[in-house]
Amino acid sequence: MPRSNEELGKQSFEKGHKFEDKVVALLRLMGMDVKPRENYGCRETDFVASVRASLSELWYVGECKDYSHKVGVKDIAQLSARVTAFEKEHPQRNAIGLMVVANEKGIGDRARGHARSLKEIEILTYRELQDRVVDLTGYNERLIRDSEEEGREHAPN
Repeated sequence: MPRSNEELGKQSFEKGHKFEDKVVALLRLMGMDVKPRENYGCRETDFVASVRASLSELWYVGECKDYSHKVGVKDIAQLSARVTAFEKEHPQRNAIGLMVVANEKGIGDRARGHARSLKEIEILTYRELQDRVVDLTGYNERLIRDSEEEGREHAPN
């Protein structure tokens, strides 16, 4: 039985909020102060996050996208407008936009290029954000090296 537009809208809304909650949890694990669902420029922003770094504080105005289609240039432009609205309300704070998408397939080439041209927007997949919580590169390299060494010790001569 086909679902009504209202049911589909509610499911999409719930799916979006669940993804936003996952992103907010990761940002908090990274030591950020995160305020979910803030309003700037008469539009809700999925999150605003800040973190102290050395002598300054970094601010992120963020959007989370778990679309069935790719993030487009329009999405990037909307995030850029939210960053501008945030900076107008808080002129002492410099912010960048952070777009977190559910997966790599969710990023359009034109959107990625537009974000690069603005220089104030960063796009990450959820997986890339997870990888920034704990950098396991050194640990993984040691595991591989140890496994290779163990393989050589047990190899026939």
